[in-house]
Amino acid sequence: MIKILLFFMIILAFAFSKDVYTFSINPLFGFFSALMGKQKDYVYNVILSSNFDHHSLDLKPSTVKNMKNSKKVFVVGTLEIEKEILKIIDKNKVFNLKEYIKLIDDDPHLWISVKNSKRIIELLYKEISTEFKVSNQLYDNYRKEYRKFVDLDKKFESFFKKNNSIVILSYHNEFRYFAKDYGVMIIPIFMHEEDISPKALKDITKKISLIHKNVFLIVPPYYDRKVVDYITKNANNLKVIVFNSNSINLYEEFRKLYVGIGGK
Repeated sequence: MIKILLFFMIILAFAFSKDVYTFSINPLFGFFSALMGKQKDYVYNVILSSNFDHHSLDLKPSTVKNMKNSKKVFVVGTLEIEKEILKIIDKNKVFNLKEYIKLIDDDPHLWISVKNSKRIIELLYKEISTEFKVSNQLYDNYRKEYRKFVDLDKKFESFFKKNNSIVILSYHNEFRYFAKDYGVMIIPIFMHEEDISPKALKDITKKISLIHKNVFLIVPPYYDRKVVDYITKNANNLKVIVFNSNSINLYEEFRKLYVGIGGK
């Protein structure tokens, strides 16, 4: 019995000896994890792991404790919840993307961009290189992840140059960086995801029906199904594409978006 207890104590001691890294959103951890690959000598926390309402999430005491115990805290630097984080955490522990990537009119969604994703991967690789032992595997992972976004970026650029007969709408106003990347217009139907009146919903649907082009509506996983079902039922020229901006695998979300709008 004593030997068993000793064994578990050693395991626990080993686990708690690992450095803790905290990430504000899933995509940041996803990039970090892809770069690290099989190297798992760290513990991680994601603050907005499932609930992505950064306007109302309260920081729990346990979350604050984990952040304070973290060796590094990675944030976008633009979200409401992150403003609270930056008040609590030692600035020397924080890696803030906002300091490296130019904002568009203070729009917080800077990571929803293939081009910015390439930049984020570069920045994280440089930061990781100072935190961990640089290895050939780490560099190979970096080149692989970076190349994936380079190739997808080229595909989007080519697609939008050849296709000007489509209209893209978004459920939420979060695609300004992506739209600027390729010189396209993405029109949000809800600016702040507020409750929409039946009259406004009918007006939106009527306007979509009058568009004589292929129309795509990008929606988040948490979209109001009744609203979207009504639009799709009454606007036959509309195709819905689900895009999870808080996915751990952001590349896959962009790839699905590319295929969804007709890319090959």
